[in-house]
Amino acid sequence: MSKLGLASEVHKLPIPDLRFQQTFQNSLKREAKKNKKVGTEQANDEGTINAAVICKVVLRDVLFLAFVQRILWTTVLIAMKPWLRYVVRQGQTSGRAIYNLVLGKNLIPKN
Repeated sequence: MSKLGLASEVHKLPIPDLRFQQTFQNSLKREAKKNKKVGTEQANDEGTINAAVICKVVLRDVLFLAFVQRILWTTVLIAMKPWLRYVVRQGQTSGRAIYNLVLGKNLIPKN
């Protein structure tokens, strides 16, 4: 059996929302819902967004998580530095060998 409608059957991956305003508002709503008192019943089943919720979300999402991400990324780059040097050196050596194989001349001076 041949499938004629391949384009309609392709599963689309969800794309994350990268817009700051909507992401921030969703974080505010989620945090307000967490902080909602158990004894109070509200019509929309969501907590109220007050100054404490805003401060908590700003500190967590904007400051703390960005700080942790920077630390982790810097650690990864520092840890990879010797390996990256090795990769560059091997690339230079391989490139020189391929060049010599193709042209038969050693026109690139060795360092």
